[in-house]
Amino acid sequence: MTPLPETTDGRQLRRVRNIEAVRRAILELELERLPLDLDTVAERAGVTVRSIYRYHADLDAAIADAFESRLQLTLDRFAEQRPPDVTRPLDERIEAMVDFRLELEAMGRPLRNTVQPENPDLAFDRQVADVFAPELAVHPLAEREWLTAAV
Repeated sequence: MTPLPETTDGRQLRRVRNIEAVRRAILELELERLPLDLDTVAERAGVTVRSIYRYHADLDAAIADAFESRLQLTLDRFAEQRPPDVTRPLDERIEAMVDFRLELEAMGRPLRNTVQPENPDLAFDRQVADVFAPELAVHPLAEREWLTAAV
């Protein structure tokens, strides 16, 4: 995935808009479980098939770019999240963690049929163990793993 440049040049802005429109169209079609073919993607994106070829070698490259872009956006969002302080009330920590997890799930929903190069769930599991450390600490070590998984 090539990051899109920030520019004020009209041609570059059109290029960025078109690439983003193709990415968005692919992700929407994937989410709706509709077939991904050049004509459908181009129509949904509001561009021509020729435009897709201008920015990508073929449809597979455009799909890979859309998926990689969304995965990176999701991983970046995960990295910027700050877990709730363990001193906050339990119900507030649960709500904050669930809301954030739902946000990540919604971002990643179009990627369900792809293979992710890394599993963000492992880092989230570590966060759960940290955020709910006071509650987990009162249980025997043997129970903490399944309690963490349950959370």
